Amino acid sequence: MINEQNTLAEKCPKCGAPTQRSVITEECLLINEAQPSIESILTTCIKANDFQEFQSTGEGIDPCENCQHNQITDLPGTFLSMEDVPTENSWREIHLCPACQTTYSILTSSNN
Repeated sequence: MINEQNTLAEKCPKCGAPTQRSVITEECLLINEAQPSIESILTTCIKANDFQEFQSTGEGIDPCENCQHNQITDLPGTFLSMEDVPTENSWREIHLCPACQTTYSILTSSNN
């Protein structure tokens, strides 16, 4: 288990801007609504039956995963990369501050 709270509580050492986690969003390009309802998705989805079954059971493969109408946006936050450290179950995260462009590192470890 990753101790994510420690990472997100960290701040840029130069300007104090908070560390930001990455955010991944998915949007169906066939729907013209900001917050679509299940009903509106089902009326426009090319895999409506598969989508409805997946939503009701939560089992199997999400039909949107490989759909050509699914636009995935990945905003990386401040995270750039990871580096190993000599200590077991620990690593160093490298972050870039969006406010002052300072690169800084955070020592992170798992709770195992």
